[in-house]
Amino acid sequence: MALNAVDAALTTIALRRGAAVEANPVVRTIGMPGKLVLVAVAGWLLYLLRPRALWIPIAALGAVAVWTAVNLVAA
Repeated sequence: MALNAVDAALTTIALRRGAAVEANPVVRTIGMPGKLVLVAVAGWLLYLLRPRALWIPIAALGAVAVWTAVNLVAA
């Protein structure tokens, strides 16, 4: 949940600065608040069904957050 919020915040900052373009068509459609809810619900369901599999989205979201932060600093 925390990585999702960090990703959303960094993406919003990058979009407002003009340093990024939202490439995710789902987020373009439902917006950032919808993304936060969607990822939270998907994570909760994954936790209920296959809790050991949570490391995969955690690693992916962590990588995206780090990549976004590095690009914001470089911009």
